[in-house]
Amino acid sequence: AQTREKLCHAALNQSQVSEAPVSVVFVADPQCWKDSYAQVLQLSQERGTLDAAKGARIRRVVEFLYNIGPLGLLGFMKKLVLPLERLRRPMPNVMGSAQEAGDYVCCQTMLAAATFMLAAKSAGLESCLIESFDEDRVRKLLKIPRPMRVALIVCVGYSLEGYQEP
Repeated sequence: AQTREKLCHAALNQSQVSEAPVSVVFVADPQCWKDSYAQVLQLSQERGTLDAAKGARIRRVVEFLYNIGPLGLLGFMKKLVLPLERLRRPMPNVMGSAQEAGDYVCCQTMLAAATFMLAAKSAGLESCLIESFDEDRVRKLLKIPRPMRVALIVCVGYSLEGYQEP
């Protein structure tokens, strides 16, 4: 109960956080491509759904798109060079800073949260998305390590019969 009240405070005292039976905090990892992407490619190759040459090419592309290098220097260089390269050919968006990487994974995590909310609805539950909160307080309260990002909070519960929004 004390954690719930502190989470409510960090969520700018939005009552749903303290009133809902469950609040799910969705966390995003901007470094996940470093840790798990190679394993995903290897598993795909082992299962025969990805050949080695294509896997190597994908690995290089992912490294180029997401790696910002030490002190963000590689990201800075990409931001200088890519506009020129775009004059010659189409280029994807790339991560140029830790902030951009964090924002990107938060957007991707919101897709997972939307799926979670649809699943809750199909199970007869209601959910409420909380996007306004003090991320540093939530991170500290739940002992979420850096560089992880708190993407959003979803409160889940049964609807109150006859409840009308004010």
